[in-house]
Amino acid sequence: YNSIPGSIPGNVGNLELGWELNKPLNIGIDISILKSRLNISADWYNRKSKDLLLNVPLSATTGFATQPQNIGEMENKGVELTIIATPVRSKDFTWTLNFNFAHNKNKVLSLPDHNPIIGTFIIKEGLDVQSFYTRVYAGVDPANGDPLWYLDSTRTKTTNVYSSAQRVPYGSASPKYFGGLTNTLTYKGFSLELQFNYQY
Repeated sequence: YNSIPGSIPGNVGNLELGWELNKPLNIGIDISILKSRLNISADWYNRKSKDLLLNVPLSATTGFATQPQNIGEMENKGVELTIIATPVRSKDFTWTLNFNFAHNKNKVLSLPDHNPIIGTFIIKEGLDVQSFYTRVYAGVDPANGDPLWYLDSTRTKTTNVYSSAQRVPYGSASPKYFGGLTNTLTYKGFSLELQFNYQY
């Protein structure tokens, strides 16, 4: 622009954009026994969300690829368990254990008009929000050693041409179970903490 700075819009606005809405339900129980040396906390939850923010594809003639909109509904439900125990408690030394476990399951309840593909993931009604979208490996051709992929979701025919296989929803990146274990050792004002995390 003849050495003069210029500007262009990076995205398109949406005057109807609003807040995401959540309806949470949580039921829990807390138990403390043995003079608070054993504490157990258990929760069950179910949260439904609607008017979710999602980048919706636009026609390329607009000059923009996507626009943020409030669409879709999703459900998150699961259980959480926390156990805090003190196996050793003396004048100078204390050992505390903290174990937690969580199981969460989410599902897209409603998604009108389209199924966004974001890299190797697809957001589709009825599936986990972190569902993989990929070609499914079918093994090796014993005749020549070529890798094989299923042609489509029926998994009845295979091909050794990778680009000929259709991408399909396959599994999820969301862990089924996850949590952690923490050991805290305290001696005369000094503390050592050991943390372990797990996912399945």
